Amino acid sequence: MTYIVSGHSRSGTSMMMHALSQGGLEPARTKAWDEFAAAQRENYAPNPTGFYELSVEDQMHPWFPTRHWGKLIKVLYIPLAGLAPGQYRVVFMMRDPREIRMSYEALGEATARQRLDWRTDEDYAPLMKRFMAAASMRMDMKVLEVWFSDVVQNPLATFERIRDFGFPIDPAAAARAIDPALYRHRVTEPQHR
Repeated sequence: MTYIVSGHSRSGTSMMMHALSQGGLEPARTKAWDEFAAAQRENYAPNPTGFYELSVEDQMHPWFPTRHWGKLIKVLYIPLAGLAPGQYRVVFMMRDPREIRMSYEALGEATARQRLDWRTDEDYAPLMKRFMAAASMRMDMKVLEVWFSDVVQNPLATFERIRDFGFPIDPAAAARAIDPALYRHRVTEPQHR
């Protein structure tokens, strides 16, 4: 089994990767990409946990997950359904699109315009759900939708749900890794589900 965290950028995928690694899963990482990400931190909101990503080159081929059997990997939503055959459990991160937009805008307005993959905030959830549905149609891939706000507001229940879904983690250890102070760009009344 390969364990995946997926979703749109700025939806909490790095937070989830960190928490699941604290819960007992081994994340697949590359030293060169970790060094690059560390150097880029000044361009992004401070992320003390790192980005937990493989390099773009590592992810270019759909067979790349086979090198990481049994580990935790991050795969953004677009290539998810096209991965090579295997056995996958996927936590698909969702976040209020206004929060994603604010997070990008904190990096600069031009970054926000270049990085958002939807035209209006109302387009976000249906778009993400189409990618989840495509992945869920595969016989070898099971997908669990997890909302960023739920992770921050009730981490233990969220990680118990993820464990019950098939991730071999200690939910209490994963929940302790969640720092509500890192919930930047929060909207007062989240729109989701």
